[in-house]
Order: sequence, then C-alpha cells, then structure tokens
Amino acid sequence: MGAKQASSVDQWTRNDLNARNKSNSTESPTAATEVSAPSSSTTASQEAASSITTDVSTAPTISPTSYPTAYINPDAPLLPLGDINVVVLTDVHSWLAGHGDKEATFDADYGNVLSFVQRLKAYFLQHEPTKDFWFVMNGDWIDGTGLAMNGDPSHLIPLIEKMPFDAYNVGNHELYDKSVIEYATRPGGFVEWWGDRYLSSNVVLNKSKDEPLGNRYKVLRGKQSNVLTFGFLFNMKGNSNLVTVQEVGNVVREKWFTNALQNEDYDAILVLAHMGVRDPLVKVILTEIRNIVGDKIPVQFLTGHTHYRDFAIVDSASTSVEAGRYFDTVGFVSFPTAGTLKSFHQQGHANATDLFHHVFLDANVDNLQKTLRVDELDTPDGAALSVFIERTRDELGLLESVGCLNDDLFLNNGLDKVDSLWRYFRDVVVPGAFGESDIVFMGKGMWRYDLLSGTILLDDLLSVSPFNESYHLWSDVPGHVIYNLNLTANNNSRVDPFTPPFMPELPEFILCSAAAFYKDAGPYNLVTNAFESKQVEKLLDMVDPDFADRQPIVLNFTTTDLWIAHFRQERHLFGCSSKGNVHGKNSHGSSIYGSALEHERDMMWMLFLLLAVACVLVLSVWRIRQRALIHRRVTYQRDFATDEARREYEESQGECYRDGDESEDDDELI
Repeated sequence: MGAKQASSVDQWTRNDLNARNKSNSTESPTAATEVSAPSSSTTASQEAASSITTDVSTAPTISPTSYPTAYINPDAPLLPLGDINVVVLTDVHSWLAGHGDKEATFDADYGNVLSFVQRLKAYFLQHEPTKDFWFVMNGDWIDGTGLAMNGDPSHLIPLIEKMPFDAYNVGNHELYDKSVIEYATRPGGFVEWWGDRYLSSNVVLNKSKDEPLGNRYKVLRGKQSNVLTFGFLFNMKGNSNLVTVQEVGNVVREKWFTNALQNEDYDAILVLAHMGVRDPLVKVILTEIRNIVGDKIPVQFLTGHTHYRDFAIVDSASTSVEAGRYFDTVGFVSFPTAGTLKSFHQQGHANATDLFHHVFLDANVDNLQKTLRVDELDTPDGAALSVFIERTRDELGLLESVGCLNDDLFLNNGLDKVDSLWRYFRDVVVPGAFGESDIVFMGKGMWRYDLLSGTILLDDLLSVSPFNESYHLWSDVPGHVIYNLNLTANNNSRVDPFTPPFMPELPEFILCSAAAFYKDAGPYNLVTNAFESKQVEKLLDMVDPDFADRQPIVLNFTTTDLWIAHFRQERHLFGCSSKGNVHGKNSHGSSIYGSALEHERDMMWMLFLLLAVACVLVLSVWRIRQRALIHRRVTYQRDFATDEARREYEESQGECYRDGDESEDDDELI
C-alpha cells in the first residue's frame, strides 16, 4: 500500500499542469439517518506526505480510471441506494481544507471526499451492475478562505480540478469579479478543463451573444441509465458585465430547452439549481418540464445558495435537496428511473416520492469511513490531494499564527449575546481601530464565519473576512442623518417567504462606534465597506438629499486588515489567559489607526514633515560645505600671510646682519 501511495504522489509532482495545458446545519427530514463513526487510520496521508514536493505550482493529475480495488468492501455502504445515485457538494466557498481540529465534526478535506467517491464508485462498478453513480458540484467555489485570497483563484483551481466531478454548475460568487471570470474562461482555463461537464443553462458570455458560459445541459450516460442534467442559477443581479444571467422563466421557454427534453435519450432528469430549496424558480423549471414531457419522468433538484441543509417535495415525482455550505456536508441522493417509476405507478401507487432518498453526511473522516464500512478511508489519490491542499496553505502563509482568542464567537448570534462575533467587532475591534468621531455602518453579511477560541491562524481571519474590501468614508455627517440612515436601512429589509431567514437575530445593518453615539451630536465620519457603499449612498440620498452628490473617501486599509491588525496587538500574543480590555485599545491606550480621517491627514502631515526635514538636511549639508570652504579659504589666506611675513622678516634680518659686518670691517680698517 505504501509503495503505491508514494508512486501516485511522485506522478503528481511530475505531471504538473502540462497535461491540462496540452489538451449551521439544521437537520431536515431524511429518508435515511445520518451515520457516525469511530476514528479512522490516516496512514495513507502520512505516507503520501513523506514523498510529496513543496512546489505549489505542481498540480497533480488524477486519472479518471484511478479507482481502488484492494479495499472495496463487498457489503453495501450505509446509504439508501437507488437506480441513480449522486454525491453532491455545494457552496464550498474554498473550504477545501475542511474545518480542522476546532470543528472535528467537519474535519474532512477534499482529499478525504475524493477517497470516499473513488471507493464508492469502485463499489458500484464491481457490486451494483444495475445502478449508476455520479458526483456533482452545485456552484460557489470561491470567496471563503485564504485559498482564494483577494479573489485570486490561481491557487484554488488546481486543487478543485483534482476532483472527478461529472457535472459542475455555476454559482453567483463566480460571477461578481471580472478578473475571476477572465481567469476561469481563458484558453485552457477552468471552464475548458471541465469541458461539457461545466453547466450554465442561463448564464451567457456578453462577448459572444447567446453563447453560454459553459454547456446548457449534459446527458450523463451510465451503465443502465442516462440522466439529462441542467445547471441553473437564480435570477442574479449585480454580476460582472462580462456575463448576462438570463431570467429562468424566459430560458425554459427557449427552443434549446424544449429540444433537449424532446430529443435527448434519458431515463431521469437532474437539475443542478443554484437557488434555495423552495425558491419559486424551482417550480417554474419543473412546470415547464412537466408541460413538455408530462409526469412520467422523475426529476431530482439539487439546490444551494441559501447555505442550509434542506429538503422539499416538489411534486409526486420530484424532490429538492440542499446539502449545506462551507463543506460541512457531503450530500447523497438516490432516485428512480422512468422505468422504475412506471412500475411503481402500475402497482397502484400515485405518489412516488418514497422512491427518492437523501442523506446529509457530516463532512467528517470517521463518518465517511463508517458509511463505506471500510477499515481505511484514504486512497492514494485522496491522500496525496490532502497533502497538496495543506502544502498550498502553508506556502500561502495561511497557517501563520496571528494571535489568540479565549472564547468562541458566533456569526449568527445577536448583539445581545456575549459570544456574538458582531458584538465583539462592535465593542472591541471598532473602538481599537477608529476614533471617537467615526461611525462604522455595515451589512450583516460582511463577515462569513465564526471565530473559534484558541490559536488564531491567518486563515481563520480570512474565513471571517474573505472579501478584503476597502473602507469608504463620508466626512461631516450630522448625527441625525446617521440615526435616520440606520432606521431606514433596517426598516426596509426584504423578507423572502421561500427562503429561510438570513441570520435572523441580527439587524440588516449594524451601527458601530468607538464612543457613545448621539443623534443630536456630530458631525461624524460615516464609514462602510466597498460592497455596501452604493446602497449606503442611495439610503443617504433618501434620508438627506444634500448627500446626493457627495462621494466617499477610499481609506487605505481594508476590512480584512482590521481583523489582522487587531489580533496582532500585543495583548493577543502572550497566550489566551488575558482577554485584554473591553475598549480594544493597545497597551499604550491608543487606537490601532486612530480616527480614520485623522489617519489620512496624519499621513499627509508626515509626508510634509519628511519633505521639510529633507530640505533642512540638504540646506544644512550645503551650509556646512560652504562654511568648510570658507574656513579652508581663510586658513589658506592666513597661512599665506604668515609665510609672507616670515619671509619678509627673515629677509630683513639678513640685511641687518650684512650691514653690521660691514661696519665692523670699516672700524678695523680705521
């Protein structure tokens, strides 16, 4: 086993990307219970780690036929198998490394899931000749951890491409940033890597009118059945102008959709839908399918986007399943073929939803191993991918310790709870980073995850604040304007009856201040993040039209900088025993940045002072050189005069001597 693992890893490090360039969780009703498991061995990971290189640019290549055979258990896995079986991941948001020791329930990484899928695939190939198995991803692979820092997908994509997905749907987060789309769609890039497996039924590229970003659909062809598979995105707004997200209701009435349903050969329909389980668009899609092919075809929806585990019955031969978020869930569904559905109806059963099953597996190594009923989970490919992920994180500096935290802080908890992340930001981080005249006003969706106690790694902070947005500041805002802004923003929140409430304990916008805020005081500096800036600008215009034409100042630090600077203060670097003072000040009682506006002015004054000092130094050097020159000149003149006087004196003394001798001679002659 060990020799095979080392060989697999060595092959990865040789292949690089050359081959490619050449060519939270709320439990829902389930048809099967979740499973737990005892600890499993990590021998394969340890052996793989000993032989892998440290070059992050090396991207392993997994053969699609690389299925293990030596450790396949002939006993069926603890899953409700059906005609068509699918493992699904959704809304992973770059959490490929899992949640680590702090959340052992979700400690699996992509390498572990690769092992799980390879072993399950091998089981179906060897022991279930009448059943088919597929592995899919339902969108939102970016924006979540340091593996996609600053929206840069270059380190993340080589890791994702090691997963043998049979279909890959587009999510909304892939479509916000122009640079991400350009990187993914470049020749030989992410979209081309997946080929016809990358689906975008209602997303088209603007540079080529009506050309989809990926494929409109794909037929998954198995041993016993074919599955017509679509990939829809909800009616997204605010995407990059490089793409157009077409209205779902319009797309399902287009000719290509009708042709696919009428002309392709298939036994069931799978709809990857990046939208909530109960989104009305699910019904829109199903209604059009039923209008075209009737109710004799099973339709399985795999939904996402809302970050819940959820399940719903859509009609008598269709269900909708959403498998969590942030890689906390490995979803499994099974559903019948049209032939099985027909037999079921012939037996007198009208409602066939009993033939649809789903399981939400915690993304946990022990759990996945127990589900397969094997002695060891890791395959050589899976073990090597785990090492590759960790190596990438290490090379990016994500494992650096930046501080310590005594207590868990939870994102979803309301401001009235002591373990609320937003309360900690409001009461501790903001007072330590801004001045008394600064008011920070941000939407509750700015932070993305909990911050758990213990050693805080850089990646932990990037998971809380992955967007790294700049701060925008409006100066001289009266207190009553900010007060009315807060009321307006939080009274105009939209309630979607089809989607579970988003962090219901928190207001839509959260007002944070370093000191007490008074409605009748001010003026203040109003600060928000870049994403919310346009909305805040519109709200300000509603509250006070005088702000209509005022543009904010862009500050020179970001939302992520703030968290990193906070945890790098001295009070966090001496262990977890001291919680620091509640005002968020450093050991000298000053803030990290001071007033945001004052900080900008301080920088200008510092630049001015540096220029002034430089001028003084230049003038001083010139003055010293001039004085030295004058000194040398005076010294030279003095020495010259002295020499001249000496010569004149010596000459005069010589003449006097000669005159004296002549007198004596004359006397002698007389």
